Amino acid sequence: MIQEDHSPSVELVASLRNEAATARRQWATWLGVGSAGGAVALLSFAANLPNPDHALRLLAPAIAAFVAAIILAAPSILALAFELQNAAGHYAAAHNRESLNEAIKRMPLVIASPRSLADEANRERDHYLALANNEDSEAEEYWVWRRRLKWLRVGLMSLSAGCFVFGAIYPIYLIEMNVSFAADHIN
Repeated sequence: MIQEDHSPSVELVASLRNEAATARRQWATWLGVGSAGGAVALLSFAANLPNPDHALRLLAPAIAAFVAAIILAAPSILALAFELQNAAGHYAAAHNRESLNEAIKRMPLVIASPRSLADEANRERDHYLALANNEDSEAEEYWVWRRRLKWLRVGLMSLSAGCFVFGAIYPIYLIEMNVSFAADHIN
């Protein structure tokens, strides 16, 4: 049997996963901060016009989109934290399951008659088998929750990014359509 040292690959994978998690947090933070900046910029722009109320009414969809982007970006960081927590739980339970299964393989299965003798002799083995099955169930449950949280996070981030893009493009659209931000009559 060939023995290979896989530790450099394992370390590289762990490093890349850490970088990916950091990038996801930074993306959510950027969307939140960028959206807040966009909302503030539009509010400042409207406040400096001759008729701020009119400008605010025109820019309301963009401001609302920026606020929605902030609201959607924030829980995505929490979803990421829970996703990573469930991934850790999955890998811990899977490791425990494999360790228990290795211990079970080293224990002989006793077959005896009457059955009560076999049950007594296999009590410790059966206990470890029950623990391994429990760890297997936990690993699967953690994985299912991890996947759900991942889709929730991706959905939240996609909606947040879409809101940000709309908030940024809508005022440009108004300008391109020659919409006046200063009404002819000041109320």
